[in-house]
Amino acid sequence: MAENRRVAIHHNPYAWTFKDANVGTLTALNADQGAWWIGEEGKVRFHKLVDAWKLDANDEEAIFYAGITIDQLKHFQKLHPDVYTIKHLCKQNLGLLAKKNFAKKVENGEADLVYLRMKRKDEGDSYRIEATGAEGRDLVDGLTAKARAMIDEVSENPYDYDTEKHPGADATGDADAGQNGAGNEARPADVREESEKANT
Repeated sequence: MAENRRVAIHHNPYAWTFKDANVGTLTALNADQGAWWIGEEGKVRFHKLVDAWKLDANDEEAIFYAGITIDQLKHFQKLHPDVYTIKHLCKQNLGLLAKKNFAKKVENGEADLVYLRMKRKDEGDSYRIEATGAEGRDLVDGLTAKARAMIDEVSENPYDYDTEKHPGADATGDADAGQNGAGNEARPADVREESEKANT
């Protein structure tokens, strides 16, 4: 009597294993040859998804980069729930890099005031910077009073210029009027008269 023998076929249930010290490990399930993640090409596509997520790409951008469809991604995530954790951790990458670069600028004294403003705002406080000159005086010091005096002088006598104080101005206050009074053309006589009446 012929002896019937069963031959056990050892089928590997896993296609490949993804490992990343920062975002974790994923072992992809073996599937039909038509599944997008099967084989070396499928592993490369998953790595592209991870690379895109590390740039804070959304799913639409990530699948475009990996060359798969949104339905293919959803099916893969359904079979491999760990993908959600990996995706979440990947999306922290860009923010961390930005914070590291910003921290370097703070250490170098390039962004310390920006950091303080941000930190105080996050804490519900405001941060005000006041700059003063020597011995706590105003930075412009004597210039402020001088500027006010000039403004007051012009406000009181808008067209009564002292040609000795303001060389190059004619009697109406037009600088560089020229031989033929060309400077007056920029302000017609009737407008000057109305303006002078309004000031009296």
